[in-house]
Amino acid sequence: MKKLTLALALILACVSPAHAQFTGTWPRDAAGQSAPPTMHQQFGIASANTSTTGANNTAVTLTIPAAASQRGKIHSVSAFCSSGSASISITDGGTTIFTTENTFVTTTIKSLTWIPALTGALNSAMIITLSTCGVGNAGTLNTEVDRY
Repeated sequence: MKKLTLALALILACVSPAHAQFTGTWPRDAAGQSAPPTMHQQFGIASANTSTTGANNTAVTLTIPAAASQRGKIHSVSAFCSSGSASISITDGGTTIFTTENTFVTTTIKSLTWIPALTGALNSAMIITLSTCGVGNAGTLNTEVDRY
């Protein structure tokens, strides 16, 4: 019985998840309150994870602004059109670093994931663009991005 108890304890110790804990202090806001920074405070963008639907016949974009000594990182992009088709392109400092064919995005959601993240140059803005889905059609662009 002792061996069984010891074996069970050993198995449980090996499969128990390890948890990391933050032990530092968060910066204080203007009111002196300490709290973890929000995504837009950390990365200077409205939201690191977005879903944006454009107006009919309009391209949808997300910009990761340039920042000193930091690189934009794109983890995933997905998109779909209400009707018609479109393409996805990504620029880094004005240079196109990724593009799909014009009919890649349709009414079925298409997803792209980069592991590791698609990384921009230091101090350079990255722009993700879903082209127009056609006259009378709207497109939706979903992104997971950050900057560090």
